[in-house]
Parts: sequence; structure tokens; C-alpha cells
Amino acid sequence: MKRLGGVLLLLVLLIPAATAATINIGPDAIAPGDTVMVNVSGLPDGAAFSLGIRGEFAAAPGEAFAFTIRDLTLPFSLNSGEMNAYTRGTTWTELVAELPDGGSVIMRYNADSNNEVRISQPRNFLSGTFGAITLRGEAAASDIVADLTVLGTKQGPEGSTISFAIEGITSGTVTVTVYVDGVEALSQVIPVGAYPTPIPTPTPLPTQTLTPTPTQTPPISGALAIVSNKDVVIRGHSFVATITGEPIKDYHLFVEEVDGLGPGEYPVVALGQVGVMSNSPIDVTVRTNAAGTRSIQFNTNQSTDTRAFTIRVEDPADLTVSDDVEVKIERGAGQRRQALGRDHPGGERRPGDLHPRVRRGRRHLVLQVEHCRRRQAS
Repeated sequence: MKRLGGVLLLLVLLIPAATAATINIGPDAIAPGDTVMVNVSGLPDGAAFSLGIRGEFAAAPGEAFAFTIRDLTLPFSLNSGEMNAYTRGTTWTELVAELPDGGSVIMRYNADSNNEVRISQPRNFLSGTFGAITLRGEAAASDIVADLTVLGTKQGPEGSTISFAIEGITSGTVTVTVYVDGVEALSQVIPVGAYPTPIPTPTPLPTQTLTPTPTQTPPISGALAIVSNKDVVIRGHSFVATITGEPIKDYHLFVEEVDGLGPGEYPVVALGQVGVMSNSPIDVTVRTNAAGTRSIQFNTNQSTDTRAFTIRVEDPADLTVSDDVEVKIERGAGQRRQALGRDHPGGERRPGDLHPRVRRGRRHLVLQVEHCRRRQAS
């Protein structure tokens, strides 16, 4: 019995501790050319690290587009790394990257039948600053997705800041996602656009008139509204609801209850989001930013019920001020398509989906992908 206890103690000591990295992403909204900061702390050497930057923006079919990540500062090295690029809605795409070591990457590919391009470049990345990383090409659709992922095995300081600026788009969204050891640590949707011009407070006129004229009526605040980036979501994927209301104000956001559903069958609010205070996984308090907006990510999994859900936002000070949006959850087409890392209808590709070897480092996942590729080729 004592010998068995000693063996169990040895096994416990041999189990590696889970990575306790802390990630923060900000700001909540940017104008074109503004800087995004990703603060990383407690990230040990040897951890598999992935940084994904996805832009979604409008374009004119047949015209050129460019999505640029300027002055990406990487405070630590990424060994056995890769730079992966993905675009959707293009005729062709070219990746142009100025690397910290003085080298460069220029790769151009024509899109497939789905107007998608995937580019992968294995490379070690030294700490330093990328001059510019640009995804450019010709638009084939009115909406473009341009996604860049840098990943590898981390080597360097545990506490540091990654920074970069977004250029080439005047409006849209940028989604910044960090994975550590194959697990999503944080994902933040950042609206891109010119900041709204503040409405100045009217200066009272020096008059003795007691009856106000119509021009003296105070301006009416913007109506409370909520929209989703997807009408239909494949189960196991995420969607983002964006609230528009008054600046720096708390709102009540929740998924309306459905009779007969258990707690684990609803879409849930992702943890660790800025400006979101959780009451429960489906009921939160949301504080808008200075522009009067806030984007909130919802996650689904294989337990989420396949039906339409209503996401509702209310002003807690006046429950008659409210809005809602309906999102339908559907089943996916099967695991084979997931293993190939392709986009599902209404779904999103996660950073590293094309490269399970770096995300998890398990040989059977690599074999599974290779097996699927052979079946597809035949």
C-alpha cells in the first residue's frame, strides 16, 4: 500500500502544471492607423503561442484591396514557427511581409472555387518588429475576410506587450485571438472606424424669453440597438453581438429563456471580455465604451441546442428601452470537414486549424489530417 502511494505521488509530481498565462487586449475600438496592444504575462518558455489578426471589411468586386498590419512588435521569439494567411472573397491574394531579421516573404496565390486563398510559410521568428505585413489582392465579393496568424514555440520574457497598427481599411472589424498550448486564451472583436464627433452642449443665449423655441430642444440620445455578425451559426463556433447605445453606460444583456432547455444548451458569453460583467453564462452586464458601443462574443459547443435564440439588451433604468436580435444555431456538416480546418457555412476558422501539430503537438491529430487529405485526393 505504501509503495502504491509512493508511485501515485511520483506520477502527480511528473504531471506538468497548466500554463497560467494572462492575456489582455485593447482598446475596445480604433480609428484607421491606431495601435492595438496585447499584454501577455506569465507565459513560460516552451509554450505553444498563436496570435491571430482577422480583418473583416467591405470592398468593391473587381477592385484592389489591402489589409496591412504595421509595426507588429514581437517581444519574444517563436521557434519552429509558421506564418499563415487566409482570405475569403478574393480573386487572388498576395502576402508581403517585412520580417524582424531583415528578411521578407512575398507569396501570391489565385483563389479556389470558393474565392478562398490559404498561404503558409514555416519560419522561426526572432523577437523584434515586423516593418509591415500586407494581404492584398483583387476583391471578388463585397465583403472581405483577411486573416493572419503567427505561431510557434515561445522563447523570451514572460511578461511583455505585443503591439501593432491596422492600416488599409476605413471601417470594419478586427478580431485579435490568442491561443496558448492549443487553447483559446482570449479573443477580442475591435470595431474599426472614425470616432463619432461629440455633440457640443449648446451655449444658452442671453435672452429673457421664457418660452423655449423648437431649436432649443435638447438633442436626443442614440437609440439602443443590437446586431449580430451572423444570422446562422454552425454549432461549435462563435458569433459576436454588438450593442450601440449611450457612451459609458451599463446595459443588461441576456439570452431569452426557452422552455425545456437546460443551462448547458444555450449559447454562452465568452469569459474574460473587456466591459462585460457576468451574472451567469447567459446573463451579463455590459458597459459601452466612449463611442457608445460594445461587442460581445458568444460561444457554442456540441451541447448547444439547434434552434433560434433571441439575444436581448435592456436599459436597466428603463426596461421599455430595449432591442433584440435572433441567431439560429445549426448542426455542422461533420467532423471530416473540421479536421481539414476549412471554414464552415456561417462559421469561422480558428488560428492554427490548418496546423494541429503546432497547436497540440499530438501525433495522432497529424495522422488524422493526413488521412483526410489522402481520402480527399482519391
